[in-house]
Amino acid sequence: MPKSRPAAEIAHGIPATYVPARNTIFLANALAWAESIGATDIFIGVNALDYSGYPDCRPEFISAFEKMANLATKAGVEGSHFKIHTPLIGMSKAEIIGKAGELGIDFSLTYSCYDPAPDGRACGLCDSCQLRRKGFREAGSKIQFYTWPDETAPAHLRANKKRTAGRHPYPAGALGRCSSKPLSRDAIARCGAGQN
Repeated sequence: MPKSRPAAEIAHGIPATYVPARNTIFLANALAWAESIGATDIFIGVNALDYSGYPDCRPEFISAFEKMANLATKAGVEGSHFKIHTPLIGMSKAEIIGKAGELGIDFSLTYSCYDPAPDGRACGLCDSCQLRRKGFREAGSKIQFYTWPDETAPAHLRANKKRTAGRHPYPAGALGRCSSKPLSRDAIARCGAGQN
């Protein structure tokens, strides 16, 4: 797993974390389900800015898949038109984080690390961790990156660890929670400043 790569290197080439046909598989499953229930709108959260070199996050991939969906399905051939929606594709990580704050998204339910520690803490050094940190920083957030040792984790995470003894210490998404409530943009800044 590449760690601590410079930004220029992260932005160049296809990374070691590439999963063959990942978004093709996601979209194929979504397409099959959409056709079976009569839906024509499919949404996926790919991002072409700060995308770290994944070929299946590019607009040309989405366009090609949408064209294929309309050629390769009964619904498409019979006149329905499938549309692949990518609301995040042209947004920077900072813009995504800002929009998430506006929408009240609980960042504790999000996770990006490619190589977490055995206790679930983000490594802070992989490409995804670096892009996430950069996004929060550029969004004007002071949230600390989610790599707390047990004694510095917020109290509710330490309590959760006690409740989950013998299992994964922190449930997926619990890392980095500053509040049990969705965070506004102001709350994001307060949280990072230790004012949760």
